[in-house]
Amino acid sequence: QCVKNLSVVICVDLSKPETIWTTLESLLNTIKLRVKKVIAELKRDCPSEANQLVAECLARYGPDHPDKDNLDIIPVPITIIGSKYDEFQNFDPEKKKIISKTLRYVAHHHGAHLCYFSSKMEALVMKTRGLLGHLVFKTQLSKTVVTDHSKPVYVLAGMDAMSQIGQPPAIVGSRSPLDQWKQLFLSTFPQEAEAVLPEDPTKDSKYNESIIDSVRIQKDEELERFKKLQERKMREEVSSGINAEYGDFILCKITSVLIVVLYNSETMRSLHLVLVLVLAPLARQCGLTILDTPDGRKYPERCSHICSGISRYNETGIHAWWNSGSGPAGKVVEMSGCHLIAPPIVTITTRGLAGGCPALYEHSITAESVKVYTVGNVNALDPIRSKCNVHWIATGYICQ
Repeated sequence: QCVKNLSVVICVDLSKPETIWTTLESLLNTIKLRVKKVIAELKRDCPSEANQLVAECLARYGPDHPDKDNLDIIPVPITIIGSKYDEFQNFDPEKKKIISKTLRYVAHHHGAHLCYFSSKMEALVMKTRGLLGHLVFKTQLSKTVVTDHSKPVYVLAGMDAMSQIGQPPAIVGSRSPLDQWKQLFLSTFPQEAEAVLPEDPTKDSKYNESIIDSVRIQKDEELERFKKLQERKMREEVSSGINAEYGDFILCKITSVLIVVLYNSETMRSLHLVLVLVLAPLARQCGLTILDTPDGRKYPERCSHICSGISRYNETGIHAWWNSGSGPAGKVVEMSGCHLIAPPIVTITTRGLAGGCPALYEHSITAESVKVYTVGNVNALDPIRSKCNVHWIATGYICQ
């Protein structure tokens, strides 16, 4: 179940190209193998959800993308962040070109976003923050593409192409374009030998990070308490003759955000982390119990799901603010991205950038949308002028 809510962020140090390929290759291969195994298990237990996961990743490229049949897309959202752009921008132009084109190809080949970052450049901080916010909260994402290697590269998955990246020089013995880019990169930037990690780097004093370590201790304690609670509940159910549905229980329900840090000693010494963020929304937390639903139907607790979003004031078509004559203003809030199977419990509020937003109530709730109306007669232009967005939370089921 965790893989359906997984986003992976890999950070490479642009100022040290001698570590980039080794880092990317090892992590991408590890992620690929693990995701492949989990999806195979998901296909066995719930083939429709597995197929949907793969389809969503392929949809970023669209049916008409010229490269769609020549890629090896990892079916979970991957983001590659190139850090220390403030140092990288002073590199030799030809070296910057090789690094940027190689990273673009690797990202494109695996279906990943690519974003350059520097903590010393506010514009890049804001752009990276927006990208991570999209991964966590599904916020709107800037689709402005920057492929010029003399500028901070920013390319979302599905928005690049081999024809735009170009071809590397033909290298004898290279069997594929990916291998050609690899050989070109390695011949230009020989890679450092990979440091040998201790069995558990999180307990190595060289890698102390007080904030991360304190959170890790807290989450370990929560996990132990949770495991003991589940074991007790299982014993109680078995003793009472109840056939509990814990066979496919997933421990990822324990927390809304789990951060796993992968790094080698040299990278850690210079505080350059490779972060893999497992983003399991609150919908996957343990203890989410739905007592009732709009249609009165209930499904297994493991299928319970929370989804949230914002319906913008400036949307058009059926999602725009409208009036059906004199009376309250209305709006259709789209929830199809939640993949709910029945009408959920919906909580709504409105917030405007300019203030003065009316109170709302919901009406005509379906699994895919809900109509909201203002309390009292309101001209539809008023919430538009006040930039009134509808913030919503839907609690329901995604399986049965």
